[in-house]
Amino acid sequence: MAAAAAQINRDVLGLERRIAGQDLKLKGVIRVTTTDALFVGLLAPILAAFRQHNPAIELEVLIGNQLFSLSKREADIAIRPTRRPPKRLLVSV
Repeated sequence: MAAAAAQINRDVLGLERRIAGQDLKLKGVIRVTTTDALFVGLLAPILAAFRQHNPAIELEVLIGNQLFSLSKREADIAIRPTRRPPKRLLVSV
């Protein structure tokens, strides 16, 4: 009986690990805005590699000089060529 209980315990722990692991999989849509020069000259291969490593994430890349609002969720990430981005757009890690 003890062996059966130990096996059930191992099975439950394994199931919990699998369920927790599923919650950690990245998925969804990320909208990135950037300029055409940055996309062609730098970002295209980086974003392609990101997609290969994260196939469940859909990237929407908005290319142009139009400024999209991050606060209105028009874009999730803005990549612009500047040395002085507005402080409201910086994230500290």
